[in-house]
Amino acid sequence: MKHILWLSHETDLGGANKCLLEYLQVLHGHGYRITLLVPGKGAFSEAAAEFVEDIHEVYGYQWIRDTRLPARPLILLKRMWRNVGAVLRLLRIVRRVKPDYVATNTVTMPTAAVAAKIGFRKHVWFIHEFGEEDHGYRIFCGFSRGARLINWLSEKVVFNSEAIGKKYEAFVPRQKRFLAHNPVLIEEETYLAPLHRQASTTEVLHAVILGQIAPSKNQMEALQAIEQLKQKGHQIRLTLAGHVVDEAYSTQLKQYVQDASLQDQVIFAGYLDNPFLLLQRADLYIMCSRNEAFGRVSVEALKMGVPVIAADSGGSPEIVEEGRNGYLYPAGNSEALAATLERFISNRHQFSTAQIAEAARKKYNEIHTLEQLRLIFA
Repeated sequence: MKHILWLSHETDLGGANKCLLEYLQVLHGHGYRITLLVPGKGAFSEAAAEFVEDIHEVYGYQWIRDTRLPARPLILLKRMWRNVGAVLRLLRIVRRVKPDYVATNTVTMPTAAVAAKIGFRKHVWFIHEFGEEDHGYRIFCGFSRGARLINWLSEKVVFNSEAIGKKYEAFVPRQKRFLAHNPVLIEEETYLAPLHRQASTTEVLHAVILGQIAPSKNQMEALQAIEQLKQKGHQIRLTLAGHVVDEAYSTQLKQYVQDASLQDQVIFAGYLDNPFLLLQRADLYIMCSRNEAFGRVSVEALKMGVPVIAADSGGSPEIVEEGRNGYLYPAGNSEALAATLERFISNRHQFSTAQIAEAARKKYNEIHTLEQLRLIFA
């Protein structure tokens, strides 16, 4: 029975922690012992409690910086000094727990990796993001140096998509690179509801975009495409749902809707506890992100039988199969998105809800992810 000491970088249930929570659930159900490290109490530790043996709170500082702001070496030095204490606390836990593996979730936090190195324990680094390309941050010492440190500190480096793995292939040897998909677990009663749904016979196309309201998610591109199609007489109703993490960008989106007279077509739903209710009624999911590392919400849509139109970047081409479960379009091109939406409108009745859902569930599930994790923690 393997024992894993696993570090989470944040307290809430963001995308990386949702993935980690599912990893914990899968491993817990198959005999693995997990001790969890968190920076503090929050929604994540509450949700994870039933799948782990113990939870320790150890606050550490991230080794990343916002690329939109000037580099500040003094801040880096302060964080490094403060992280000495975090590493020492983690080292004491490592020596007491004696795990088979120490694991780090996301690229942002190096403390557990350093403690594992000092404590002579195998370390596995799970990377769920590009960094600069999707979230606008980079490791303080630069990507190349950071990637080499990740490799040196880890026995294995795990990516949630082939696209992320490709970014690191010059720094992490092939034998150390592994893939672990999100299983994207959905309760049965949630995804069974729309399975036998027929394609809408109305002229209005109901589309959804879920996720944080931020420039990296590029919702503006969808608004521009909808305006272009409005000029051609197409009716598309778009619902945007998610946390606002950039107030200026949210204001910009709402101003565009007003200026383009799209108030009757675009709904800002805010954060929803159960976004699946939107997917159950949707004809289409749109993924406009500049570089989505994996595309968890795209998989959620597909598992519920909803076709996806996605930007041809990041991990989306690994999820969307052209003409089978949706379409891809050149990222950053609202005219191309408009043309792709028009193509979907013409062919929407060719997409089978049941077939899309079945194929997604065969590819992304607990059994598949368990096989990947067993190989990693062998």
